[in-house]
Amino acid sequence: MNIVITGASGNIGKSLFHSLKSHKVIPFYRRKDMASSITHGEFWDISRPAPENLKVDQPYIIHTAASVSNNINELTGSNISGIKNLMDWAVKSNSRHIIYFSSGAIYGYNKDIFMTEEMPANPATAYGHSKLIGEKILFDYFSKYNIPITIIRLYFPFGPGMRTGIFKKIEDAVRSGKPLTIKKDGKPAFTPVHLKDINNAINKIVDLNAGGFKTFNLCGNDPVNFLEIVHIYEEIMKTKAVLKFINRTDGDILGSNELVKKEISWEPENSIIEIKNLIGE
Repeated sequence: MNIVITGASGNIGKSLFHSLKSHKVIPFYRRKDMASSITHGEFWDISRPAPENLKVDQPYIIHTAASVSNNINELTGSNISGIKNLMDWAVKSNSRHIIYFSSGAIYGYNKDIFMTEEMPANPATAYGHSKLIGEKILFDYFSKYNIPITIIRLYFPFGPGMRTGIFKKIEDAVRSGKPLTIKKDGKPAFTPVHLKDINNAINKIVDLNAGGFKTFNLCGNDPVNFLEIVHIYEEIMKTKAVLKFINRTDGDILGSNELVKKEISWEPENSIIEIKNLIGE
């Protein structure tokens, strides 16, 4: 089976590429200079329609490419126009299945509530809105073309080699002494998930190859808040973070993973303590 991974140079895409050993995996990159650690692949800036010569027979598509920018134009190009461009190419290529990496950010902030898939979306950021719009575009294509689609609402991935994200931001700030702005209660609390557990879940979904339109939260079991993560890094790196507290609270970003556990027989196996093995990687 031909598996296409968009965003193959990113944290999730690169990790998935190395985990899907039993299939022919074709990495897609936005630019040629991004293909540093994987020696083959295709190049497509997904904010534009697919090149005419981009051909893969009946691809199983895992779409991890996205913008996390605060720039509205970048979010619109990658996360909204990019979804339409991808789906137009998927239809033309007779795609077997789409796995779309959305985000727990679509729920917004909710104090002490572990959000389930049927709870209403209420994004608090432009990024969250762009991911939710992407989900709606995918449902429209599913309704019209009946291509099987799985939505993955991902919560705060962590693991080796992360170049972006909240964990990298905290590690860099603690190491450099750069001030970290933090809310007075140390929140939000969130439910992070390790790259190994993400890989395991996606491999299970690929192997099951189920039809229909499914949505899963993909998160860890154990909630942790922003300040607790800072303290873990302080302990490991034996240095104090420079903290700037602000008098504001927004709630939490907590996910319930009960549905994905039940549907694909998955269980997260790596706890937040694994951070201790990541420093400097």
